Amino acid sequence: MKEINLHQAFDLLQQSAAVILEGRLVEPVLMGVHDEDSNEFMYLTWEEEYEDENLTVEVSFLEGDNSIALVNGCNLTLINSDGDEEELTLLREFDAEGTIFPKK
Repeated sequence: MKEINLHQAFDLLQQSAAVILEGRLVEPVLMGVHDEDSNEFMYLTWEEEYEDENLTVEVSFLEGDNSIALVNGCNLTLINSDGDEEELTLLREFDAEGTIFPKK
């Protein structure tokens, strides 16, 4: 596990097409890093069914809680605005058409 700063973590998030949080695929909404502790730099939102109702769930992340983030392979650990640790699996897009695969 490696410690990185928020700017490095944000760069990783910008390179990710989506993240996996608790088994659910979510596209992060990135607002930007402004070097202000109270700035919300990212949030994740999804629909979830609970007792036959569709609910919108939102998890936000503030700069001040995430000046240092942890990265381990594809996993990025951040603190949400409620103070809970969240492990995000970063997923990147790649151009399969432009990739040359060896012939078998």
